[in-house]
Amino acid sequence: MPAGLNKSVAQLLERISTVRRDFLHKLTHRLTCENQALAIEDLNVQGMMAKPKPGAFLPNGASRKRGLSRSLADRRWQSPEYGTEMLRDINAALNIAPRSV
Repeated sequence: MPAGLNKSVAQLLERISTVRRDFLHKLTHRLTCENQALAIEDLNVQGMMAKPKPGAFLPNGASRKRGLSRSLADRRWQSPEYGTEMLRDINAALNIAPRSV
């Protein structure tokens, strides 16, 4: 690769890095100014998308979670026990809030 092209690519990558850093700084600043508290959930996304192996022991009702990766497009959640229906994000926030510091 010619030296001039290497320099152009390096400058472009630096610009991308700067734009990303600026965006993240502005976003986190806005979030902290607009909210009294922030709670973050550490998700095991790979585990959520993995299909259980046939015949494997599935603790904690995991057999019902088998289709989780396919059903993420469905933004509603319904309790199989009570029939209550709500948006998945609202349900997640209600579950995370009591556990936050």
